[in-house]
Amino acid sequence: MALKSKEWFYKKCLVETRGFTRLAHLAFDILDKGIGGRDRTRGHVTQAVGATQRFLERFARFRREIQLSDPTRPLTSAEISN
Repeated sequence: MALKSKEWFYKKCLVETRGFTRLAHLAFDILDKGIGGRDRTRGHVTQAVGATQRFLERFARFRREIQLSDPTRPLTSAEISN
């Protein structure tokens, strides 16, 4: 699977914010940093998007646990089944 573009990711974030989903506050923060350049983090967001996509491509078994987790709390290793 090829990595998707940062534009694809930002569009997904925009959909989250417009839909006021449970991830809306996180998505807004990413848009503010990645597009708005807050805290001079534009390039850092792009790197993180690619690294996360690569991780989930390699370790697809973690997707479900991540999707079901509380987005306002850190995901601990104890919560991830092996």
